[in-house]
Amino acid sequence: MKRLVVSGAMWVGIGQAVRMLTTFATVFVLARLLTPTEFGVIAIIIAIALAANVLGSFGLGPVAVQKEEINDDELSTIFWFNLVASAALTLFIVVSAEWIAIFLEAPELTFPLQVSAIIFPATTVRVAHRAILERALNFKKIALAEVIGTIAGAAVAVGLAFWGAGIWALVGQQITLAVTASASYFFMSRWLPRWHFSFEKCIEFLVTGWKLTVSEILVLFSTNINRPIISIALGIEALGFYNFAQQLISYPYRNVAAVLQSLLFPVLSRVQNEEEKFTHIHLSFLHILALVMTPIVVVIFAMGEKIVLVFFGAKWLPIVDFLYLIGFAALIGAFRQALKSVLLAKAKANVLMGIETASTILNISALLIGVNYGLKGVALCTLIAASITLTLTIIFFVNYLNYQYQAFFKVLFPVCLSNALTALVLLADPAKYVTDSAFVNIVLSVLLAGVIYVLGELLFDRKRFLFLLNTLQEALLKRPKPTIESAQ
Repeated sequence: MKRLVVSGAMWVGIGQAVRMLTTFATVFVLARLLTPTEFGVIAIIIAIALAANVLGSFGLGPVAVQKEEINDDELSTIFWFNLVASAALTLFIVVSAEWIAIFLEAPELTFPLQVSAIIFPATTVRVAHRAILERALNFKKIALAEVIGTIAGAAVAVGLAFWGAGIWALVGQQITLAVTASASYFFMSRWLPRWHFSFEKCIEFLVTGWKLTVSEILVLFSTNINRPIISIALGIEALGFYNFAQQLISYPYRNVAAVLQSLLFPVLSRVQNEEEKFTHIHLSFLHILALVMTPIVVVIFAMGEKIVLVFFGAKWLPIVDFLYLIGFAALIGAFRQALKSVLLAKAKANVLMGIETASTILNISALLIGVNYGLKGVALCTLIAASITLTLTIIFFVNYLNYQYQAFFKVLFPVCLSNALTALVLLADPAKYVTDSAFVNIVLSVLLAGVIYVLGELLFDRKRFLFLLNTLQEALLKRPKPTIESAQ
């Protein structure tokens, strides 16, 4: 199981690295060709698409993964339900797009939103196919499918942007990503749905899935309610700035957290009755998450202005004031996602729903206060709300799941020390004595930061760090033998 988990984590990491590099390169090009207003419009479209996808899938993906056994008829029932539900949502969005645009005071939103509605069925039809791969712990194929979608979407976006298509470059990117990723899942799972639908089984799945759906809707509402509030209070251009900053810093966290949850949830579900192994695997994932993701915030905190100016241009400098705040909030959100996997694996849907409800209330309150102080106020209040929610979640883990505060401390504190050391070196900016080129300065600083970070880990957390490196080496040199059912 250890090799299987590490191999999965390795493929998740490789896939995410490719997606991040592709996305960063795409944003680099689009930032110079498109306006903040166009980024604001696509921010609204993506928020609506995410909500529609959750409603269309209705939590049936995790239900399919968690079941001890599932047959083709049950998977087919899930597929057809998702297809019909997402088609109904597509029709609703097409009809109501004009009223949504009026409400958000963004008339330019109407037609792009109507066209983008095709994203909903294109995304939800993959739920059963992805569940097959997750049940087999075949994260290599999952990562590959997501990478194919990301690269195809990026190619379309860049091509349309150079052609002068404006907002349609971003719309084309989202549609292409959804279609190609779903097609990849179809091909890699090697499964086709039957002409079968069981109302009895559908109701059984929905009874389990509705709580997960409510939790997901609360998460989406909590993390995306800032978009309409910013659009109405500060304007669609301000939303464009804020959304662009989130793309730069929140994108890697959100995607790593989402993919990590898809990796962690099925693994934990298989050992949910083996408490010692369950806790060890979960804390190991927390350590990997902290090790990989925290340096990004450190680099943005220390070098944000240089990075924005060199890579995206002066028109995006307003985001520097709040970019690092968004980064810290996104990092906290990633840790919450990892903790959420434990609640899902333990079938604590009621608890999860309660935590997400509290998070939603805190986030909305933070937004309503922060919007009065501009975008920096929004980012700061969001960070405070995220910190409170994470604290409440950890308290629950300690009091009801027999976790110890010391366990979290042992995992996270050495990584924090390594990052603090790295931040001090970056703020000193030793590269300025070597070169006057801003680009070369960034490259040298990041390389130096990487060296300092590794040395910090060897100094503060040598045993755990070397164990991780050795385990990864084992996974790379020796392919793990399949121990569970393979994807069809």
